[in-house]
Amino acid sequence: MSLSEAVLPVSIEPHDDESGLGYCLRVISGNGASLHALRRLVEIDNIGRFTTKHAQSLGRVFQRSSEWLEMALPTAEKTKPYQRDYFGHRWFSRNHLRTQNPQVCIRCIHAKGYCRAIWDVSIGTVCLEHRCQLVDFCAQCRKPLRWDRPRIDVGHCGHLLKTMPETRVTLRLFNLQSFLEQKFHACFAAEASPDTCHLTLLNRLSLSGIHSVIVGFGLRRRPLEVLHATARTKTYQCKEWAEIVERGLDRLNQFETSTSMHDGLSEVIVESLLEQMVLNHESVHDQKAALTLIEQIFKRKISAEFGSQFAHLSQLELF
Repeated sequence: MSLSEAVLPVSIEPHDDESGLGYCLRVISGNGASLHALRRLVEIDNIGRFTTKHAQSLGRVFQRSSEWLEMALPTAEKTKPYQRDYFGHRWFSRNHLRTQNPQVCIRCIHAKGYCRAIWDVSIGTVCLEHRCQLVDFCAQCRKPLRWDRPRIDVGHCGHLLKTMPETRVTLRLFNLQSFLEQKFHACFAAEASPDTCHLTLLNRLSLSGIHSVIVGFGLRRRPLEVLHATARTKTYQCKEWAEIVERGLDRLNQFETSTSMHDGLSEVIVESLLEQMVLNHESVHDQKAALTLIEQIFKRKISAEFGSQFAHLSQLELF
């Protein structure tokens, strides 16, 4: 039998809320093989990443319909501008999704045996069920988690993933996680109605818009901090994401509750992330929110700054 005809002997059903990358790992390890072997079966190179373009081949190998895989795997990365789709949502920065360095709830993977798709969203750092922070490294050797590992519950280092002293989760992070999960699943669960966030600005935004605003507000640790060119797109650890989100939510709360604080916020908010959101966005609500924030905090109209290359932006209404 040729590789193009090979199938795995054990067919495993995916969970509705399962990460597509996690599903690939769960199925191949359940058949006694590795992700490297799976790459050979679908004829991609040794370091290739599984994306929607492999859904048909993976469906054949797994003896499953490719329809779910087309939703549960990220699309191939596009550049100029960067763009990626995942579970019905569109993302515009390479660090919005954790497609290389996953984060997990150790207690969940031991109890349920699979990785949830919402864990692939970088700013979602909390397990609602166990009220704990997700982790992205092995407790024994401290090496970062990778998708290329022997099993869901074993690190690339070979150590069984063990629980560690749990980081206290603030009520603010817990509530945001609940809001994100409702937003994330609303795209394919017609009966679900997303919870509302107490920060009204976030309610009408897409997930990528929520990510951009929170990170734009929280990335700087102190006023006028000079950021490295890679700070906006680099891979952060789960703990670092939680700190960014906490700062972002705190400053968003200041913005919504006190107009007198707007001038001070201009020294801590990363304006370029809001500018990027104006140009690359999933919904018109995202774009209008970014325009409004720039005008109210930085006291300028976006079109004047970008010049004639983006003159079409000058026709947009701010409110």
